[in-house]
Amino acid sequence: MVTLRAGAWREWRDAVLAAASAAGLGVVPGKFRSGTWMTVAALEGYRQAGERRPVDLDKTVPTLRKAEQVQAAALARLSATPASAAT
Repeated sequence: MVTLRAGAWREWRDAVLAAASAAGLGVVPGKFRSGTWMTVAALEGYRQAGERRPVDLDKTVPTLRKAEQVQAAALARLSATPASAAT
């Protein structure tokens, strides 16, 4: 039996993974767990090292902005999808 929460997690995960793939952004799918937070994917390799500092913000920030666009695209995808029969 799929709970409403598990179904919502799967829908959001699928939307995020599809948007990330379309944007060419590397993500690792999350695992469904009971708890407070809903992690559906983790962004890979977004921290870019600099020559003199541990993180080069000029290289890292564009990747994080792309991740924001992926989230927006995933939300738009879900908003365009009719509500499931389980709700």
